[in-house]
Amino acid sequence: MPVTDPALRFWLRYATREGALWEEGAQASLVVLPQRLAGAFSLPEEVLVTSDPEVAREDGATLIAPGHPALDQAADAILTTGDAGRLTLAWPARVPPGADTLLAHARDRFPVDHGRLDAAGPPRRVLLPVLRVGALVHFDVSMESSFQERMDCWVDGRSGLEIADGVWRALAAQSPEADDTPAASRPIALPPDLARAVREAYRLIDARAAVRSAVIAKDAEDERAAEIRRVERYYSDALASIARRRATAGADRVAMLDARAEATRAERVRRLAEIEDKHRSHIDIRPIRLHVVEAPALELPVDVLRGPRRYPLLLHWMLGASTFARVRCPSCGEPAPLVAAKDRLGCERCLPSRVPAHHPPQPPAPASAPAPAPASASRGNGALRTAPVAAPGTAPPAARAAKQPPAAPPSTARPSVTRPSAGQPSATQPSVAQRSAARHGTPAIRVDGGDFTARLWRAVATADRATVRTLVAPESPLGAAIRLFGPLGALYAAEIPPGEIPTEMSVDHLPTMPEVPEVTTGVLRTAHRQYTYSLRWGLEGRRPVAYEVLPYFGAAAGPRLLGTGRWGETRQPSSRVPSPIGELDPVAAAIWRTTLPATGLALALRCLAAWWRAGELPALAPCPAPVVAAAVTRMVSWRSGLRSSTDVVAAGFGVEPDRVRNAERPLQRTLQLSRLQTW
Repeated sequence: MPVTDPALRFWLRYATREGALWEEGAQASLVVLPQRLAGAFSLPEEVLVTSDPEVAREDGATLIAPGHPALDQAADAILTTGDAGRLTLAWPARVPPGADTLLAHARDRFPVDHGRLDAAGPPRRVLLPVLRVGALVHFDVSMESSFQERMDCWVDGRSGLEIADGVWRALAAQSPEADDTPAASRPIALPPDLARAVREAYRLIDARAAVRSAVIAKDAEDERAAEIRRVERYYSDALASIARRRATAGADRVAMLDARAEATRAERVRRLAEIEDKHRSHIDIRPIRLHVVEAPALELPVDVLRGPRRYPLLLHWMLGASTFARVRCPSCGEPAPLVAAKDRLGCERCLPSRVPAHHPPQPPAPASAPAPAPASASRGNGALRTAPVAAPGTAPPAARAAKQPPAAPPSTARPSVTRPSAGQPSATQPSVAQRSAARHGTPAIRVDGGDFTARLWRAVATADRATVRTLVAPESPLGAAIRLFGPLGALYAAEIPPGEIPTEMSVDHLPTMPEVPEVTTGVLRTAHRQYTYSLRWGLEGRRPVAYEVLPYFGAAAGPRLLGTGRWGETRQPSSRVPSPIGELDPVAAAIWRTTLPATGLALALRCLAAWWRAGELPALAPCPAPVVAAAVTRMVSWRSGLRSSTDVVAAGFGVEPDRVRNAERPLQRTLQLSRLQTW
């Protein structure tokens, strides 16, 4: 019987890719797993699998359905590896349109104000790059309600403009090119601008996720409002009761009742703040797919005529969708209707004075300034050299694309400091520097994330302890790594094994959302291999400080850690982490012994940072160290994406769950953990 269940079919495809063999049966499928895969799945080497619960119950087959650990493990492996590749679509068998037909379509598709399109040569066969970018978007509507959806985005690989639904659906329906197609007969493949295209695709996904989050959060607004009403009613009744007792109390009880009323008001403020934090929505975007689809197209060279003046332009007719690809303005890069001026070819945005009466003038959009190329800083004595390097094979596909710096425009004028560069947040989205300056009443300042990151990695590579301490926030996961291992702790946080020192690096600053740290990502190259990293940092006053180093691409470097789906599953085995260089207090030692092997170094560092920030709490003095360590781990891991219950975490530490819950209350009052403050 053919396998029709999508979950089982996915698991069988994954097992086959990893070396398994399987055969369909009447009720269940027989699978022969390699010894390595059988051990990873905790299954026998020969196993019957099915998606039918009745067959599983009667025939003893293994039920592979959503929620089964083997299925979850396969999905995690696919998501961690990413889905990257290049696909060339077959050339259509039908006769392509002629030059005159293409020119007529072009004049209808691209009307030029004060100009006219004229053919400048015959069309040529090309392969137009189209990018398909996919991401998993996790929506936290509240602490009890979360959703996960997949979002795909198709963009032009050269201009970064979004491909319309009808166009990409037509491309997706085409068959790929045959493997035996002679290379000599293949059309010319146009090179994509991956940095621009991936950046635009991520911006589009981010915007869609924000709209979707607003819709989901609106559905939960009634629950939030009802909870606030209940709290307000409870504390109003409590204050009214205190007021009645005060009215008839003696002089010796008035002061005590006043203090109780003040404490009740403070408790109401704290409780309302907890409700707001509980129902504050949050978005995590995790890139999982990057496909470069080479679509058959005809490149039509045209001239835009205005009197004797000619402005050359290249148009691309997409054969699979029977339409022209969108174009950007040659002057400002905006996708606006073209305008032929006396001195240049522009658009309605950059040439507002030439806009006809039926088009209202629009203010020019700020053009993105070129991102500064990494500066070479090669020195002797093994100093770290800043240079763009290729991402390793284990990096997520989006990381490999985003590390290429965008091409600079032909202008040689230096961009104004008030215009955002490609690596800086836009004017409508304030950076951490601007938000910190607004809170402290100081002028907004700009910090170059690439320069700051290069300074930090050079100090780490040369073991410059004094410089590292000035660049790292002490009460942070990276501060905890420095406290445990010295300056090389940043390398261990990036999953670089002991003994390997980076000699080259690349940096690329990513745009961030409000109220979250900045993210600078790139590659560190040692003598043996390359390692991806993401540095989360922000401003304390007017000084940039580093908060955390994570071993993966920055678009996913948020409060939710990758690879922490369940207790006992880690990205980095604890055997690869060196021992701390100093003595640990009892709670930190319990976190090190239990949390590190169960969740990995990244989450263990967050737990240690939270514990050391909390300090010695009198309310926790009677609690044994494993109980406090379990409470810290449960609180931090929950806000980092590890959705294991208190019972599971308590069992890992060998303590009672109720004692862990009691210890969480004074810790939360001190730490005030939330989705954005995870340690």
